[in-house]
Amino acid sequence: MTITNTSFCRKICLAFFFSFLCAATHAQLHIKGFIKDSTEVSIPGCSVKLTSGTDINFAQTTSTDKDGAFKISHLQKGVYNLTITNVVYNTLSIKINLTNDTNLNIKLTERINSLSKVTITGNKRLLERKRDRFVFNVSNSPFTLGNNVFEVLRQTPMVQLTDQGALNILGNPQNATVFINRKKFPLSGEDLANFLKNMPADNILQIEILSIPPPYYDVNGPVIDIILKHLDINGIRGSTSLAYERASVNRGILSNNLDFNSNRYNQTLSIGLNDGDYFKTIGKTTNFYGAQPSTVTSDVNTRANRKGINIYTDLRYSLTPVLTIGTQLITNNSKTNSNGDGAETIEPAAINSNYLQVDHVKNNLLSNNAFLKYNSEKKQTYFELSTDYLKADMDQNNRFNSNLEGGNYQNISPQHIRNYAIKTDFSKPVVAKVLLTSGLRYSNSTINTPYQAFDLSNNQIRPLDEFSADFHYSEKIYSGYSTLERDFGKKWSAKIGLQAEHSHINTETRAVTLQANKQDYTFIFPLGYLNYSPDDNNSFSLTSKINNSRPGYSYLNPARRLIGSRTITEGNPYLNPSNGGIVELMYSLKQTYYWGLTYTQNNRLFSQINQVINQDTLLIKWQNWGNQKQYNFWFFTQHNMFNNHWSASINTNLGYYHRSYNTSITNSAASNSNVQLFASLNNSFSKIGSKNLSLYCNMSFNTPGRYGLWKDNTSSYRVDLGANYNVPKSNFRLSLAVNDLLKYNDRHVYNINQTDDQYTRVITNSDARSVRLTISKTFGNLKVKKIDKRNTSNEDEKQRIK
Repeated sequence: MTITNTSFCRKICLAFFFSFLCAATHAQLHIKGFIKDSTEVSIPGCSVKLTSGTDINFAQTTSTDKDGAFKISHLQKGVYNLTITNVVYNTLSIKINLTNDTNLNIKLTERINSLSKVTITGNKRLLERKRDRFVFNVSNSPFTLGNNVFEVLRQTPMVQLTDQGALNILGNPQNATVFINRKKFPLSGEDLANFLKNMPADNILQIEILSIPPPYYDVNGPVIDIILKHLDINGIRGSTSLAYERASVNRGILSNNLDFNSNRYNQTLSIGLNDGDYFKTIGKTTNFYGAQPSTVTSDVNTRANRKGINIYTDLRYSLTPVLTIGTQLITNNSKTNSNGDGAETIEPAAINSNYLQVDHVKNNLLSNNAFLKYNSEKKQTYFELSTDYLKADMDQNNRFNSNLEGGNYQNISPQHIRNYAIKTDFSKPVVAKVLLTSGLRYSNSTINTPYQAFDLSNNQIRPLDEFSADFHYSEKIYSGYSTLERDFGKKWSAKIGLQAEHSHINTETRAVTLQANKQDYTFIFPLGYLNYSPDDNNSFSLTSKINNSRPGYSYLNPARRLIGSRTITEGNPYLNPSNGGIVELMYSLKQTYYWGLTYTQNNRLFSQINQVINQDTLLIKWQNWGNQKQYNFWFFTQHNMFNNHWSASINTNLGYYHRSYNTSITNSAASNSNVQLFASLNNSFSKIGSKNLSLYCNMSFNTPGRYGLWKDNTSSYRVDLGANYNVPKSNFRLSLAVNDLLKYNDRHVYNINQTDDQYTRVITNSDARSVRLTISKTFGNLKVKKIDKRNTSNEDEKQRIK
């Protein structure tokens, strides 16, 4: 606030003006200074607030520059209170009796057991409930020591994770999308699992779990957001780890993390390298019920070697205290070679054959996001403009050699994906304390997939035109959202919003004939949130949202592809997105016990459907098969005991699922239902003995269930054990982990899409049990800061790379 003499000058004559102005100028004073830590290192970005001891309406706020300096001018003599705050340091208040210009040298002390504004101190819970999410404060748990991000997700409360990278959140049956530092991760499935296994977990600050995320995340289904640590002061921090894992085969992982901060510039870099073997057996029996009934039985043992390098980096530069530019870059390069030895029997024809299936797959992915962000706490205004580029190339070469005549062929199936997107997000309070949040997004995607198939029989190479096609796909998406949020006193809060999306799609397939298709569709998704907290111990919330789910790009390719002597896959360019809605009612008691009831309905669900052609051949085609309703009742609790040395959490989910099928497509019963139970108990023990040892023991159980048209007949039990030891007087850590100790998770039996003309049963065996030894070392300082909430403009497209 600047003190002016304008009104006074109007009341006195011009002769006294200059003498008064000189006196007023002489009376204006300033307070300036430098803020440093206990090691004399300057602290930029501190908030400095000056208030008056006599005028309650007076307040001036500034922040320290890159040298830790600040200055507040145009002050009158008097008593003031100076308050300095920073996310890493203890808040300091100074009383000043200002009579002359004042220069200060201020030192701040670091908060004990605090890493940032969002880091949990020793008194905070391992899991906290925020308005629209749960926050798992990983940095307070022993899970991260010597572990990787994938294994920490497996131990995260309310999260279910499979070895193949499928993620679910209690009460929400949809697959969750992974974010890292508010940016959607462009991988899914096994590629996601392998990437996360290459990232050391000791760089995780917290994991946020959003069962029903707000629209600015721009995804369908739940979200798991992994927040990494960032340096808050000038310096460098890093870690390196080497892991050896033994299952039925060997695997090795080398991971490196580096954080650097210099005044306004900050960068995080993670590099992971992996080289390992994997083993799996698949047995399949198909009964054909046509005019000439037959049974085809096949067994294949596959061993694969996977090599890869993954790079993740996040860098940003603060132009001013409220304006930041930055970029995030992800690359994933991998090569997988697999060999499968198989045998096939056809009855009653008594035909026996042996075959060798060889696959060579190369994946190269580059994802880049650049942004400009304005965030003013004083004006309560947030604006961000971001652009995205995604490049994903996959080259797959598959060869099938059989001892039967005509049983040798080769598939060459590359896929090239390009996506450009731009997105804006804006947030500001408007009338009556209502917070307005809105955003716009445009996305342009192109996919080219030239399939080629060859018959290699009789030492000749003959093109198979019926299995060759050049597929082109283009998609433009225009979308926007707007939400209004308001608190009504201390007990009530509410949010309403609307999201709209229009898509224009062109597909073209050049094969034996030319096939072209155009689609335009528009979706409107309302959402609502209501929370009531009568006191500090009780809280009720009701959330509702409607969304859609787009098919993966590869699902749309109509080209037929041979994957076995009597098995063919086919995509569907007419595949429609599924849509549906979710309603969740939740009650929490003392921030310790949580109960939830969730209802979900999904329409036009899609999956691969088995169809019979030529009496004894399976055609597996992508189709919209029907609708599904789900009722889930879930419970979660977490307790810290024995002075926080023992932490235990319980997760349970009881679900009822009812499916109705489009019988003209599935050729099966009109509907079916099932009940499924999931339960887990996670335990961690810290500061044992010499306080350098920590242990964990996690157990889970899952009853058989249905997943679309698949029926899993196997109950799943899992026990994971781990131990971490900090070597005294060093930054070395030793970690030992035993996954799936009882080996109950190796074997699964599935019934797939039983129809009137066929029945298929699949038995899989994998090496889920493994022992992993990790040696890691950290270096540098440990002061970190919170990552800004951010999401990118091509969130949905990245999830569809499958």
